[in-house]
Amino acid sequence: MSSPRPLLPPSCDPTAIERIPVAGPTLTASALASLPAHVRRRLEGALASGLVTASSPPSALRAALGSGHDQHPDDIFAGLRQLEALGITGRAAAAWLRTTAQATRPARPADLVWSGPGAARPTVYYDARSLDPDGPAGVLHAKAVVADDESVFVTSANLTEAALDRNIELGLLVRDRPLALKVAGHFRGLIERGLLARLPE
Repeated sequence: MSSPRPLLPPSCDPTAIERIPVAGPTLTASALASLPAHVRRRLEGALASGLVTASSPPSALRAALGSGHDQHPDDIFAGLRQLEALGITGRAAAAWLRTTAQATRPARPADLVWSGPGAARPTVYYDARSLDPDGPAGVLHAKAVVADDESVFVTSANLTEAALDRNIELGLLVRDRPLALKVAGHFRGLIERGLLARLPE
């Protein structure tokens, strides 16, 4: 069996490899997605708002990103120039950076919160009518957590990556026993009427 042929002939300038497209943007541009998350988010915001472009001065980039990273501005500008050469600038560059980072980051452990020996898992209920294509138009949309009949958390967020990382959501955590008991009682009534079903473990 023959060995695979090299991408570049031995006489070729090794730095040219940075100019070889790999599934769209080039290697250096892809490295932008591996910036620390807080730096990447600042860069996304600066690109989307037009505060930073591939031709901005380094001072604009430093002002937008702040401190707390060791990435050299020349490296970031090299990636931005490669995106610009492909017609990806401004808000499109911010979107590319965000989606590339999401696609390449490792998946979260499936059981991050309730793990370990003896860890108590919550009892989760859902509105089974939401799975019936011929069911009613209106189903339970509230997301609520009652803990130990002492605290209640009500939120607009679904337990999805979009809700946790991208969407603008609002939730209230109230440590008030009477309110927690009232919310728990409301949901017990829905369970007794068969409107909510326990999620299988």
